Amino acid sequence: MNKLVTLSATLLLALLFAFNSYAQSNVLNPNDPDVIFTTTNRPPPPAWNNYNIVKWGHTNRLGWNPYAKGYRSYLFQNMAFRIKFPKTYVHNLADGKKYPMLIFFHGLGESGSIYDNEYQLLHGGELHANKVNDGSFDGFLIYAQSTTGNSQDYFPRISILIDSLVKYVKVDADRVMLNGLSAGGQSCWEFVGNANYARKVAATLPMCAARTEYTQTINNFLTLPVWIGYGGLDPAPAPSTVEFVVNAFANAGGNIKKTLYPNQGHGIWGSFWAEPDYFPFLNRQHKANPLVYFGRKEFCPNTTIDARLALQPGFNAYQWERNGVVIAGATSNTLNVNSFGTYRGRFRRTSTSDWSEWSPIPVVVSQKQPTITPPVQINGLFSNVLPSVDGRTTVPL
Repeated sequence: MNKLVTLSATLLLALLFAFNSYAQSNVLNPNDPDVIFTTTNRPPPPAWNNYNIVKWGHTNRLGWNPYAKGYRSYLFQNMAFRIKFPKTYVHNLADGKKYPMLIFFHGLGESGSIYDNEYQLLHGGELHANKVNDGSFDGFLIYAQSTTGNSQDYFPRISILIDSLVKYVKVDADRVMLNGLSAGGQSCWEFVGNANYARKVAATLPMCAARTEYTQTINNFLTLPVWIGYGGLDPAPAPSTVEFVVNAFANAGGNIKKTLYPNQGHGIWGSFWAEPDYFPFLNRQHKANPLVYFGRKEFCPNTTIDARLALQPGFNAYQWERNGVVIAGATSNTLNVNSFGTYRGRFRRTSTSDWSEWSPIPVVVSQKQPTITPPVQINGLFSNVLPSVDGRTTVPL
């Protein structure tokens, strides 16, 4: 029995070591060459017990040459994926820079074998590459390809990949965002529905995807900003389903933004990516930006100030400050605020990790400005009033 326990412990340690040696320096390199797979050029995948990320290739399927746009090819435990590096990224230079990262989940129609590794770029791959190249989003783009169209099976590998990119190629662990369409939009919800994965994400942007059961895991990602786009003519999800999820999230105090395209069906992603605030939204996200429950941060004079702020639960330690001064005893992931001021928070992921930045976008709790009523003046037989729903600004006396 002791020998069996010892053998089991040894095997467990070996597996843990294997899963933690998933990447090496210099594997991910923006200067990697283009490897094109054909019917006669398909190297065998690495052995099942090879837990490293390896350089890989792709089949030419798109006419705009993703490699020329900056997408490099890799494989991790039979998950093929493409990476585009940030515009200002310099490889192997300790310049202190860290970059945001957008992980995209494709739909059912863009699945492919590990030798495809290109069709997942069909929707949005070129547009996002162009925005990285013109500086609108100076960050990493990650496009993994599922062999079935469902990315949920890859969630553990996506989680490990995030850690690897943080360690080796300057990804900012506090600025990882998700975006996906259709089945990939469902992945955006379901990835953050797992509390362990939610701690690695700063915001999620699902498109044309919602299920009522997503409300069951809201507490795991309530502190994350959510922006969902959907079509008014889409039968799956029906607008009513989207509204149900949105209302549940908002009623719990979360920060959720919805964009409805009333005359469109399922394929709304082009319109969503064309929203003027789409790339600025990505650039604003940071894990240390607090949730303001119900958006309540302005209070009328002579009323009780009772704002509530929160950071993602589950980290090792938290601190809060008001007007640049650390608040003694405020060491929870939530903060109840009862006085005006500028508030910021930060967290430490583990007992040995560094503190995050203080909130890049602080919360200003302030007095609500009074509403100024326009002067009412009599003009003949009419009087000026506030505009009515039909646009009139006068009323008969």
